[in-house]
Amino acid sequence: RLVNNMMALSTSLDAARVHVSPVETLAGWVDQWGEMAARMGLDLEPWLPAVTGSLDGRRVAIAPQLVNEGEFFAELSLYFRPHREIGLRIYQQTEPNGYRSVGQDIQVKHPEFDDAFVIKGYDHKVIIKTLTESVRRELLAINALAPIEVEDRGLHVSNLPMDPAQLEPLVQRACAIAEGLGW
Repeated sequence: RLVNNMMALSTSLDAARVHVSPVETLAGWVDQWGEMAARMGLDLEPWLPAVTGSLDGRRVAIAPQLVNEGEFFAELSLYFRPHREIGLRIYQQTEPNGYRSVGQDIQVKHPEFDDAFVIKGYDHKVIIKTLTESVRRELLAINALAPIEVEDRGLHVSNLPMDPAQLEPLVQRACAIAEGLGW
């Protein structure tokens, strides 16, 4: 009974929150994000605001992220279609001499890419083959604007500008990465 009551409460809260307005700081983004959602064929959740949906069979979510006090940035999550997992994990290189200081780090023999990211996976040959030139180019382009993390399930980028004119091309780049991976 407790679990059923908790589920009922959760469902009620979820239904009620769609009637709540976003915080004043975010209210100005609702119309612009709604237009962006419409252009991309996604849904707007105006109470957050957030943009959610599916692009070519991949679940996408763009939502505001509170950083510091009252300052918002956007974060993008794109989830890959089902595929064979290869243990892929890519994240921004922040350590000096990351190759030696972060444990296993797969080098793809592309100096700019190897310097920018720590790359991990089950089989280095499979990872190197998977990270094609086009995938590396798109990852570097996004990483130049904000830190990106990739794993077998999807990719996540935080600290993005809230402006749809900057977000839309990033979503296209994220989809290009997924397409290039074949996921």
